[in-house]
Amino acid sequence: MRIAYVLNSSFIPNRADVDRSGCVDDADLLRVLFDFGQTGFLLEADVNGDATVDDADLLEVLFQFGSGCR
Repeated sequence: MRIAYVLNSSFIPNRADVDRSGCVDDADLLRVLFDFGQTGFLLEADVNGDATVDDADLLEVLFQFGSGCR
């Protein structure tokens, strides 16, 4: 039996917010661009967690651009 729950969904981070500032902005986009092509585990710019910073990560940041910004 597996039980899972979320106490407060407002604290679930946006994957595209690479720098965890609460806003998907130019800093996140630049981080993905600078790390583009890097491989390995635990890369901050590896938005989708596939161990490669590639076009899929770039697209996720672009699609989420502006999220969380006020």
